[in-house]
Amino acid sequence: MKDHEPKMPRMEDILNLPVQDPPCAEFSAAHIKWVKVEGGCQGGDDIALIPFARVVDFVKGESSNAECPASVRIESRRKRSEGSISKLRIDGYLEYTLYWCSYGPEDYRDSESVNGDGSNIKPASGKGSRPGRRHKMRGCLCHFTVKRLYTRPLHALIIYNQRKHVDKTGVPCHGILDTDALGTRAMYAPRISEDLRQKVMSMLYVGISLDNIIHHHMELV
Repeated sequence: MKDHEPKMPRMEDILNLPVQDPPCAEFSAAHIKWVKVEGGCQGGDDIALIPFARVVDFVKGESSNAECPASVRIESRRKRSEGSISKLRIDGYLEYTLYWCSYGPEDYRDSESVNGDGSNIKPASGKGSRPGRRHKMRGCLCHFTVKRLYTRPLHALIIYNQRKHVDKTGVPCHGILDTDALGTRAMYAPRISEDLRQKVMSMLYVGISLDNIIHHHMELV
C-alpha cells in the first residue's frame, strides 16, 4: 500500500544526509549512494553530499566513465560572498557550478550530415559557437550541479539532474552503447594517460586494429 512506501526526502532534509568521502583518489557516481529528492526533473533529481575539497576528484571520476567516456566541462558558474543573502534557503550556495557532458547539450549529428561542416549553424541554446567542439555535439543530456553550501562551506551538494548519457529521445548518444558512434571519436575516451597513449600508438604501429585494442583494454579493466 502507498502508506507503507518510503517517502522521498524534500530539499529541507538535505542537511541530514551523510557526507560521503570515498577512499579512492578519484571517484564517480558509482561510488556514491544517491538519494532521490522529491520534485525536480525526470521524476526527481539524485542528490548527495561530499566534501567540497573533493569536487575535482568527483569530476575527474565522472570523466572516466567506461561505457560513455567523455570529459565533463563547466557550463556555467555563479559565486556569492558571505553575508550577501538576506533570506537564507536550505540549499543556498556560496558557489554554484553546472557541469555538462562534453557531447552536449547541442546536437549537430543531423545538421553536419546535411550541411557539411555546419559552420553557419548556431547552437540551439543560443550561446554562440563552440570552437573546436562542434564535431562532438551529440545532444547528450548528462549533467549535474554542484553547490558549495552557504551554511556549510566545507560541504558540496551534488544534484544529478540526468545521470545517463542519452539524448532527448532517451537513447545513448555516444560511447560503446551508441551503435551510431562505432568507429568515431564519440566511442572513445578523450582523456587518457600519456603512458596509455604511447601503448596504443605502439600497438597501432605494429598493425593491431583499434577494435582489438579497445577489447583488450576492457578485459583488463
